[in-house]
Formats: sequence, C-alpha cells, structure tokens
Amino acid sequence: MERERERKLISGLLGDIFPLLDSGGYSHYGVSDTDSAGRVSAPQRLHVAFHYKTPTGYLSDREILDFISGNVDRTTFLSYVLEEEADERFFEMMTNYSAKCKEDSFDVLSSIYDAFLYSTKLVSSLENNYGFMTIDPYRQMIWLTNKIISESENKYELIKGLMGRRESTPLAADVLYKIREQIHDDKHRGLWVSEEQLKELELDFQIIAIGALTKREFMPNHLESHIFYELERSSKEKATGLMAEILSSSGGAIRTAEIIGKSGSDSTNGPFVQIDEKTFADVINLESLREKVKEIDIQSQAVHIQAALKSILDGKKYYLRDGKIGGRW
Repeated sequence: MERERERKLISGLLGDIFPLLDSGGYSHYGVSDTDSAGRVSAPQRLHVAFHYKTPTGYLSDREILDFISGNVDRTTFLSYVLEEEADERFFEMMTNYSAKCKEDSFDVLSSIYDAFLYSTKLVSSLENNYGFMTIDPYRQMIWLTNKIISESENKYELIKGLMGRRESTPLAADVLYKIREQIHDDKHRGLWVSEEQLKELELDFQIIAIGALTKREFMPNHLESHIFYELERSSKEKATGLMAEILSSSGGAIRTAEIIGKSGSDSTNGPFVQIDEKTFADVINLESLREKVKEIDIQSQAVHIQAALKSILDGKKYYLRDGKIGGRW
C-alpha cells in the first residue's frame, strides 16, 4: 500500500515536470501554459534543464524578460534572434509575456519594427507569401502589436506614439485599420480609442504615410502598397493628391506602378496585382497613366513592375513572382 502511494506520488510529480508523460487527472501543480511555467514539454526544454546555455534557435524566459525591461541592449539582442533564426520562438515568447511590457511597450515595439521590417527573412516571406495560412514575421508583428495594445493601460498614448513615428508606418497602417474596424462594429466591446481620437490619429498617419511614400522608405520590403491603401481609406483626397503629384513627375508612371503594384496574395501563385477602374478610377487618372505606360519598354523592367504595368493597361490580374496572368479565382 505504501509503495503504491509512493509510486503515484512520483508518477504525479514526473507528470507535472514532464507534461508529455502525464496520464491525466487533477494536479495541485498543474499549469495551463507549460512552456512559460518552465516545464519540460519539448526536447528544447530538456536541453535547457540540463545545460547552462539554451540550444540554437531557442530563447529562455529570462532573456525575453530582460529584453522587455531593457536590461539588455534590444538592438543587439534582436540581431542575435535573427542570426540564430529564433524569430518564431521570439514572437511566441513575447506573446506569453506581452503583459509585462507596460510602460516599455512603445520602446519594445519600436525596436522590433526596426529590427524586422528590413530583415532578409521578412522581405523574403513577403515575396513568397502563398496565402492566409502562412505565418511570416510581418504577420507575427501585427499579432504582437495588437496584443500589447489590448493589454496596455495607456492605449491612446501608445498608439499616438506609433502614429507619429515614420519608421513604424506599415504597422501604424494595420493599427489604424483595426481601430476603424472596431469603431464601425456596433457589437464590438473594449474600443482602443474614441471616434474623436481616431480622427486625430488619422491626421497623424496621413503625415507619416505621405512622408514614407515620398521618400520611398518602404519600397525595398514591398510594403508601399500596404501603406498607400490605408492612406486611401484614411483620406481619399490626400491619396489622390499624392498620386497626381507623383504621376506628373519624371518617371511618374513607373513610380505609380511601384506604389500600387501589390493588390493581394493568394494560394495559387502568391502576390498579385490588379489595377482596374473599379478600384482606382476615383484615386488615379487611369487614362493619363495608361498613356504614359504605353511609352515605356515594359520588357526592360523588373518582373513585378512588368506585371503592374500590364495590369494598368488591361485591368487584369498578374502575379508578381513570374509576371503570369492570373485566373478569375
């Protein structure tokens, strides 16, 4: 009887420490998140339990907490994360500890944006994104941003900071879209900001969006279209004025194609462009744009620009990776 009791006790303790061995049942020491509680729930955790150092591509709880609090140089730490290809683990852990950001939220998010927005992995993932099920660094940044804002006690101040920082323009676009979606949804509870505050944030975003597009700051990472579409939703008048100014400048047709050259991405062949009357007639003078495009040697351009220029001329869907015409579905 005594041995059976000891056997059950030991078995239960092993189940708490090694959740994958647990046969089920109630435990005083059970946790809902085994990983953040330090339980050995994966081979990497076993490595951590028996070594002083973490395995390649793995980050410890202490490292994440030090990053959040600023006890380590955030830029250097994120360089390490990218070098070790530990970005998936980083975002997973940051999601677990997002509530710890508090007053450091703006600095934490800014450092993440600066490190990842121009990273090779993000650029590659945006070029090769095959659809909605793909988990890429950009999407992970959006999810983390939304979670940190949701948990923040100073939502408006945090968002205001992001809207005033041009280096954060693509993510600011996503935040603005989310806010507008919340306010226009009558059933939504827990709004981040008021409708009046949204109007102020719209103005802030318009300034950084126009500045970023004018300076071509996000052309290398394929996020200009993303910024432009949110600028159009924010102010059709300012979007129209910007595009008219660009189109009238030297090389305006090519520059226009660069800005509006990504309409979406699908599971057939990834990113695509489709420039038609329905979408752009009230923002861009398509007739003037088409006349300018006819003067361009399309075949001499990069493949993704060729796709955009062809779509400007015929309004059809073209894939950016190979310039092939897309089907209806």
